[in-house]
Amino acid sequence: MVPGSECACCQEDNVTVSRIIRWEAIVHSRQTGSFALLMLLFARITSNHVVVRFSTVHSFCKQCARTTWWRIQAAQGAKVLLFTLLFVALLFTVPMLILVVALFWTDHTFELPFTLALGCGIVITALIALSFRWVWHFPMRGRLTEIGQYPFAPVNIVSASDN
Repeated sequence: MVPGSECACCQEDNVTVSRIIRWEAIVHSRQTGSFALLMLLFARITSNHVVVRFSTVHSFCKQCARTTWWRIQAAQGAKVLLFTLLFVALLFTVPMLILVVALFWTDHTFELPFTLALGCGIVITALIALSFRWVWHFPMRGRLTEIGQYPFAPVNIVSASDN
């Protein structure tokens, strides 16, 4: 039992473990952000950004420590999945946009089905983009929500005795 402390999530006094949460944020200035977007459009990976990393130590009850670990792992997996879905959605939506513009100037026969497909693609892409915000805050509960604000995200959680 850790004396004189309470759980960072549920604020109970039955604290039994101490954990270190490692946080990370990728920060772009206006110039590096614009350059990164431009390089992404030309299919080049760029590293012109600043990565801010820090660690915090928190007391947890066993249940909250286990739950927080699983939530952080789930959020990391969801970010990878959402990025993949966003990429696939954009592979569908961008050509559909080009087709609709081309059909607008030439043949109006197929314009409605392609416009509906473009609308669906835009809605799906927007929902995926909004899901990133939800995933950002998903792992954090209790007092940890004060730290886990955009652009800072938890990277992992380890036992304080391991370090």
